Formats: sequence, C-alpha cells, structure tokens
Amino acid sequence: GVSAAAPHSDAMAEEKKEETYYDVLEVEEGADAATVKKAYRKLVLKYHPDKHPEGEREQCEDRIREINNAYETLSNPTKREQYDVQRKAKARRAAGVLPTNITISPRMAIAKEFMIQPFGFPSHFTRYAGFGAGSQLFVHSRESAKQSGANIAFHDFFQSARFTLWWLPEVNNMCRLRAAANQALNVAHNLQEVGHEANTILHNQPVPHATSYICETSKIYEGCFRFQAAHYPGHFLAYSKPNQFKLIPVVEETDDVICDFILLNYETMWKYMTIEEVLTPVITDYQLVEKCGVFLDDLIKNDSVRTYFAQVRGEELWDLEGWEMFFGAHFDTFAYDTSTRRVRLLTPAEQLDKRLTACRDAKAVADVIAQAGSELGELPLSSLLRLAGTLVDFAPSAGDISAMVSVTAGKKKVVGMVPKALGVLEAAGKLN
Repeated sequence: GVSAAAPHSDAMAEEKKEETYYDVLEVEEGADAATVKKAYRKLVLKYHPDKHPEGEREQCEDRIREINNAYETLSNPTKREQYDVQRKAKARRAAGVLPTNITISPRMAIAKEFMIQPFGFPSHFTRYAGFGAGSQLFVHSRESAKQSGANIAFHDFFQSARFTLWWLPEVNNMCRLRAAANQALNVAHNLQEVGHEANTILHNQPVPHATSYICETSKIYEGCFRFQAAHYPGHFLAYSKPNQFKLIPVVEETDDVICDFILLNYETMWKYMTIEEVLTPVITDYQLVEKCGVFLDDLIKNDSVRTYFAQVRGEELWDLEGWEMFFGAHFDTFAYDTSTRRVRLLTPAEQLDKRLTACRDAKAVADVIAQAGSELGELPLSSLLRLAGTLVDFAPSAGDISAMVSVTAGKKKVVGMVPKALGVLEAAGKLN
C-alpha cells in the first residue's frame, strides 16, 4: 500500500512554503475584486516580455502565464470559492483539526449529477476517454488534456467528466459510479490481487466485485468523499499523478496519490469556462468574414460575451484599458492592434513562432519543435532558416547525450520543412 507521508500539495502551488495565487498577484487573501484586478494590471505591465531584453523574455513569459492563471481563479467567484475552501481545509488538516461533517449521509449530500475533483487540484476533473465500454478513466485539467493530445472543446471535456451514482441496497452507502452520459456504463476496476493497484475503465456489465463501491465522507478533509471498493477493504479510487484514476490500496494520502474528492454539482460546470474559451469561437466566427479580426466594440456587444461577464464572472464588462491589458497579457493567443482596436486569433503557426522566439537556447528550441505538429510546416522560410541556424550552432556539453539527440532530431524536422516553404514562395512568385 501507499505509505504515510506529509499532506499533499497542488497545482494550487507545490509546497515549499507553497506560493498561493494571492502571493502570485501580491495581494492579501481578503482582497476584493477591484484590488485583485488592479494588482493584475500592475503585474502585467511589470512582466510583459516586450518591456524586457531578449535574454529575459522566456522568464517573463513564464511569469505572465502564472499571473494569468492566478487571476483566472481569483477573478472568477466560483473558482475562487473552491480554491479558498480547499486551502482552508488543508490548513485545518495541517493543524490536526478533523472534519465535523463525517456523519452526513452521502446519499443526501451528493448531487444527482456531479463532477469528481481531486482535493487540492481545483482545476482537475476525473473524466472518461470515450463513451463506450472499455474506455479508460483519467484525471485532467483543461490544460493537461490539451498536452495529452485531447484538445477537445469545453462542453465535450465536461460531458466526459459527468457522473452519477446508482445506490445499491445490500450495504449502507454501497453504490455504482456511472457515466452520466451513458448510464449503462459503470466505473470498474480490474484488480488482480489484493494489495496491488488496478486501472479503471467503463464496463457495460454490473459485475459486483469490480463495480461496487462504498461512498463515505472523508475523515481528514471537510466536504470531501471517498470511494472504497466494496469487496476489497482498504482499496480506494484515487488520483495518481500525473493523470491516472486508479484503484489503490491506501494507507494515507501522499503528494502523488489522492483519494479524497470534492463532488461538484454538474450544473456549476459553466462556471469553469475561461474568458479565452468564450472569446475564441466568437472571434473565429468574425474572422470567417474579416481575416483581420473583429473590432473590440463589436466583440463586447456579443451576447455570449455579455452573458459570460454577468453570469460567470459577476462583473461589468471591462473598460478599454482592461481589454487591452487582457490581450496584452495573452500575447500567445491573441493579436490586438491598439490603433484600430481590432483583435484576431493568432494562427497555430504564429503561436509556435512566438514560443520558439522566446526559447533561450537550442535545447529549448528542439524541445518545442519535438512537440510541434503540422503548424511547423506553416512557418515562413525565414523562421525555418533562423531555427536551423540556432540548431546548427549548438555546442553540447560533454556527455550531454539527451541534448544532442534532441537537437539532431530538431534539425532533421526543420530541414524537412524547407522544401514546402520554398514551394510556397515559388507559388507566390517571390522566389528569386
């Protein structure tokens, strides 16, 4: 089983002294919305890469992303509430204070349809990778789903994170955990031997020893629940880093294994939408007509944008300074022209070019190239030649085999794209 360890930390901030989102934005924990917004604007101006020399750009871009991430949570009332609830529960646990709600009835407390969020990870959700029998279960944030290749739309992501319970009469709080999108599918484990771990899948047969769980309140975190295998005491459904949802014999939670979950009413799903996810389809529709983007005045008149601010963020639409600050901070997604007040989405190739330009060395360039898809072939010849020069000039440290292999693969990939770029120039009559 998993041995006892110190209380875990989160993508909320790994525990050193853990840096909170309040620390990132340099505000007090009780700061009101206006103070949070003011601090955000100040930090965006301070760390914007355009205000720093070439050698500091990558570091500043990383910091801006941390600032954006903190602001996305602290400026969204629902996300901030969940974030604060989990931080306070962790603090009570660290102080040895036990929950007071351990006698509540899970059957009465849990919503009919819900999302499973591992405690301490307020942007992560358990989800199934398909809607058919045999589909495996994972734990993803929106960002980690993209990194794993599952770059799916907001609604589709949460449809696959939607669960319900079928209560069984045999034992108090015994249940089957089901995919709400297809209630014929039960969460099942394939445990082969007691004391071992097992993966979880969706199963279309209610096999008692594989699909029956006891739902119980957490004994260490307020407002959390656990799912213990009904036929294997001491074995719990758990989030195992980086993205697995498994049945694990748990002695006590560790940094890498979490068996306490917050079960969020599925109706709150819309509260987790980010402003980028609202703006992107709106701007995309405009760009079908006007390639150079949409006027800001037209964007803020859009019903989806107005509804989002009113119902999700609970605030008035931003003023001009607020919008310009937002687009400036999200330079890797949007291109905003201050003179015309138009905004457009960067193409995948433009986004890739920005990431590559910010790289500090050839190894970093090679790592980005390794993750690039077809957008690499859309880069202009000038960018490809620049990349090739960076990689050719690379002088590896003695014995750094990994860097040598990575850079060599990067060179091969870039050189392979040059004929396509030459063909584009030739077709346009620009090849001399």
